[in-house]
Amino acid sequence: MPALLEQDEKTIDQFGLEFSPTAIVLRTGGRVRFTNSESAMVHNVEIRSLAKDSILFTDDAASGETLELVFDEPGAYDVTCDHHPGMTSFIYVTDASYGGPAESDGSFAFDVPPGRYTLSVWSVEPSL
Repeated sequence: MPALLEQDEKTIDQFGLEFSPTAIVLRTGGRVRFTNSESAMVHNVEIRSLAKDSILFTDDAASGETLELVFDEPGAYDVTCDHHPGMTSFIYVTDASYGGPAESDGSFAFDVPPGRYTLSVWSVEPSL
């Protein structure tokens, strides 16, 4: 469920050959910690800006290590591991006060105080 985006730090863990969570919404200027919780496996964190089609960040993370990155620009970012191509995650950075990912079926719900809001939707699907 979309929520107030006041938390400026989130964690994406690497464990079981997966990034978890697989999608986050982050407020502009927020920090993401990428942790490697595998017992004896090196992972890589590669961040690609979809708007610029360029690599923003890439670094290896040995078992137990943490990498950190601050996202100063709104936009969509793919997260992959060069060592394990099936590992993916997605980060959406926004200036909005409220936000969150939709469910896998596209549904979403808002729990916000009464007032006037502008709804913005972003999708990786070209049909939206």
